[in-house]
Amino acid sequence: MAAMKSKQRLEQPMTERPSEKDARRKAEQYKVQQELQEQTGICLQKNRTLFSTWAREWLETYKKGKVKDQTYYFTYQVNVEKYLIPFFGAMRLQMIRQIDVQRYFNTVQNAETGAALSASVLDKHKMILSAIFHAAIDNDLCFKNPVKNLKIEAKQKQERHVYTAEQAKTAEQYA
Repeated sequence: MAAMKSKQRLEQPMTERPSEKDARRKAEQYKVQQELQEQTGICLQKNRTLFSTWAREWLETYKKGKVKDQTYYFTYQVNVEKYLIPFFGAMRLQMIRQIDVQRYFNTVQNAETGAALSASVLDKHKMILSAIFHAAIDNDLCFKNPVKNLKIEAKQKQERHVYTAEQAKTAEQYA
């Protein structure tokens, strides 16, 4: 039995364990990164924080209790949970680029009706996204704000049909 175990250990590929040389090289790289980080103030470590995790943390830390409950719920929580997290949620903060945010604004629709969102709602989403990324930068979770300098255009409004006075009277009769 012991002979079998030692034979299995010998048959394991050598690539499974890092060599001492590799360990020293990685330690040296880490040391250089730390020195650069201290001198520049820029975090060089890859961060694996997901957008969904940070967005919820941001809500709890920066908005809950800082704004009125109604504002927290309707302005922030609903928009983050209903629109932003479904689109960006599984993405790592550091990996979200301006093109991803632009795609969001090009495709986002009302969650219930599928209709285009109003310009004011799109502006609210832009403000929230920008604040989330600004706080992430301050917390060394990402380097740039992909919302910065982004231009969003409201979708064309559908033309509304207005009744004439006569049509309104007729409709009123049937109501």
